[in-house]
Amino acid sequence: ADEVAAQTKAKEDAPAEAKKEKAPAAEEKGEEEEKPKVAISAKLVKELRDASGAGMMDCKKALAECGGDVAKAEEYLRMKGITSAEKKASRVAAEGMVSSYIHAGSRIGVLVEVNCETDFVARGEKFKELVQGLAMQIAARPS
Repeated sequence: ADEVAAQTKAKEDAPAEAKKEKAPAAEEKGEEEEKPKVAISAKLVKELRDASGAGMMDCKKALAECGGDVAKAEEYLRMKGITSAEKKASRVAAEGMVSSYIHAGSRIGVLVEVNCETDFVARGEKFKELVQGLAMQIAARPS
């Protein structure tokens, strides 16, 4: 019985020592991989939002990734925007609007179609203004 107790105690002690040795190594790796945390102020986030037009959380994440440097964060957002634009490129723009513009004197006429992804956008006032404005611009520059 003493032999069994000694073996059990030896087994319990060996993993505990191994865990103690492995734990500091894991902590060191974690510290090396983590970037130093920089306090991101609301003023910096607002400044980046005004400059880039990106969302608040996107700006905060970009500033955290770039260590609080606004110029690097703008570049980070630009690269992220390129990747998100690539994702959206495969979407189908099946909704939209057709608009016509006939210049005074009926010598120049334009028929333009602009597509978008959703009918909600197509029915919006800003979208209608955009399509009509595009038709007028095309008529103004016929060449």
